[in-house]
Amino acid sequence: MTTTAQIPPMSGAQPLVVLDADAVGRLPWAAMHGVDLAVTRVLWAESGSLAGVMRLDAGAGLAPHAHQEGHHHMWVLDGSARIGGRRVCAGSYVHVPAGVRHGVEDVGAGGFTMFYVYQRA
Repeated sequence: MTTTAQIPPMSGAQPLVVLDADAVGRLPWAAMHGVDLAVTRVLWAESGSLAGVMRLDAGAGLAPHAHQEGHHHMWVLDGSARIGGRRVCAGSYVHVPAGVRHGVEDVGAGGFTMFYVYQRA
């Protein structure tokens, strides 16, 4: 069974990367530096941009911070929390432009899971 596929790029383009569910499941969860009760699983990274899944347990939070050099996109997969003063839950999308302060707080009792993309400008 093939779990990771890389299709050769055309004329200098980056290769297509496909991770099936088994391959994603084997990627390690890593503790987030300075954040208790939170882990991240990086799915892709290149030149300072990255995509991944972040999981925060109930009671966890991310202190307000800003990414000066890139946009932050978040799609909530499970649970609920407050981002930018607004309650978000499964199916919600958040875009944080470069330089805008944001944090994650008030994580619901079931925790909070999101897919995120940090896109360097």
